Amino acid sequence: MQRPSWCVVLSLTSALSLPALAFGAGGIVVPPGNSNSNNVRNGYGNNMQQPKEPKDLTLRFVASQEAMVGGKKRSVSLFTNINGSGRIQAVVGGKNPADPDPDIQTTVDKLQKGDVVKMKLAQWNGVQAIDYIKKIEVTPAEENPHGFLFEEFYNAPNTGAPIARLLKYGESYEFTFPMVKDEKGKMQPDTAMVDAVQKYKKDQPLYVTFLPPSPGQPYVATTMFPYSDPQTGKVTKLSEQEVDGGKTPAVDIETSDGKAVTALVPGKVNSYKRFTPDSVLAREARMFKPGTEVVFMTRDDNGKSYLVEISRAPKAPPTTPKAGAAEMSGGESRTAKAK
Repeated sequence: MQRPSWCVVLSLTSALSLPALAFGAGGIVVPPGNSNSNNVRNGYGNNMQQPKEPKDLTLRFVASQEAMVGGKKRSVSLFTNINGSGRIQAVVGGKNPADPDPDIQTTVDKLQKGDVVKMKLAQWNGVQAIDYIKKIEVTPAEENPHGFLFEEFYNAPNTGAPIARLLKYGESYEFTFPMVKDEKGKMQPDTAMVDAVQKYKKDQPLYVTFLPPSPGQPYVATTMFPYSDPQTGKVTKLSEQEVDGGKTPAVDIETSDGKAVTALVPGKVNSYKRFTPDSVLAREARMFKPGTEVVFMTRDDNGKSYLVEISRAPKAPPTTPKAGAAEMSGGESRTAKAK
């Protein structure tokens, strides 16, 4: 199974990005294209090479700006990987670089910063062109690295293995389940997970942790449960609670809306029939002292809340200074600038 395009864009960025094109204080500079011909139109020769095979990408839109391309004003757009890293720049494509497609141009003009798009890029003599673009409607769950939408459950035709098909950013991914021993010691897909996934509804947001797939095989979901929106709150106490013959860290949090939550660190029962907490989440939970503002996610299981994620809440942005504050603090006044 191929890695999702929203995970591999970085490997394509270096190969596709235009070194001479940059958004900055000086505007945009774009390579003029192939002009090695006695009869040149708009900077592109009659012997123009045909575009290379378009590449499918899932990217996040940043901005657009007009630039001179082959002696003609063109819209040039900047995109990044889904997580904001890397950069890819491209002009609006069409039959040739001097003839932009009006439908593509309209779609690009309507994009807002942060929008996720599926697109194809072609190259005309070293200039990247948008060959196809479509805005993807994204749910809050999908913006989490572990967030997916449920599509369907089925059994593989050849093996009968249970498969969950999930969606993320408009792309489909297949997940199977870990093998565990049943009461007779026979290995089979985790029955509890398989039973639970068959109750999910189409487009239901899910939180999934998974292992990388073997070539040509589905991903292996290690956990899969309904996604819940992150909450904010303040840590009030750190303690331990007994779970299945063992102890696990517990974080008491007062949420922003005044509710009290006790979030237990999840884990597994080991071969000695004792509960062992997740080491990563246990370490993270112990990092936050009482009084710390946090962002966290939980899931409910048998009447208890278990921690899914926890991190320090981002600092509030600085208060915007009142009008005239710059002049009073010694800054240059608007009156002085106008002179």
